[in-house]
Amino acid sequence: MKLKSIMALVITTSPCIIQAQDEPKGHLGLGFGVASPLGEFRSTEGERAGYASDGAAIQLEFGYLLSERFGVAAIVRGTGNATNDKALKSDFNNSLGGLDLKVEPGLWVTGSLLVGGMGAFPLNEKWSFTTRLLVGFAGVSSPTLKVSTRDGNLLAKQEEGLASAPTCMLALGFKVNLSERFCLLAGVDYQGLNADFSSVKIDGPLGPGTASFKQAISIASLGVTAGYRL
Repeated sequence: MKLKSIMALVITTSPCIIQAQDEPKGHLGLGFGVASPLGEFRSTEGERAGYASDGAAIQLEFGYLLSERFGVAAIVRGTGNATNDKALKSDFNNSLGGLDLKVEPGLWVTGSLLVGGMGAFPLNEKWSFTTRLLVGFAGVSSPTLKVSTRDGNLLAKQEEGLASAPTCMLALGFKVNLSERFCLLAGVDYQGLNADFSSVKIDGPLGPGTASFKQAISIASLGVTAGYRL
């Protein structure tokens, strides 16, 4: 009789134990979003104007709670922002006496690895408000720019430049648990860095040469991530 009572107790309590042990505390996800340049990076005026337009972001992210509210996070991210060809064309045309020139737009590309902390604050059984603060390093490539006449004569060309720099990110969003193993995250984030380019190859009417310049890169992103709960 005593043995039956013990077995009954084990059977009735084991589902609760299993559920508590199996409750996922982390996620691994793949996300996509819109990357909007800010400040000097978007500007079309001044020496440090980046002429960047809206682009795209893709990232692989990881998060894991070490306590009820706080944990660690990591992100591998890439962004791409085309240059504003209309603004570049207008500036070149004006600087060269109103000539009708052809400007081929280039692409700003960043690749980043960031690590840091995260917070998750439950709103109900499925929804949570999330925060992340991360730091890391980014590699940046500046756009290749070509300026030519309408009949195809090349007037000037700036080759791609490469740089690396420390970077930081602040992210806010929401997480919804769709099932025991899958979740969906949506939110906004800000990433900033300062890239220092040196020995970028240029070619123009005076012949080949090199140039050095600095570019502040600020990007605000709005994205969605599909995640697997760990």
